[in-house]
Amino acid sequence: MIELLALAELLANLAGLVAFGAFGLGVGAGGLWLVQRYC
Repeated sequence: MIELLALAELLANLAGLVAFGAFGLGVGAGGLWLVQRYC
């Protein structure tokens, strides 16, 4: 049972990292688009 909880926590951490990375990529792409648009 402990192993299942640890695995679920690990998966949640991985999902958070992936979501954070995708959010960072989106912000970076949006920033680049704004710079290209206004410069």
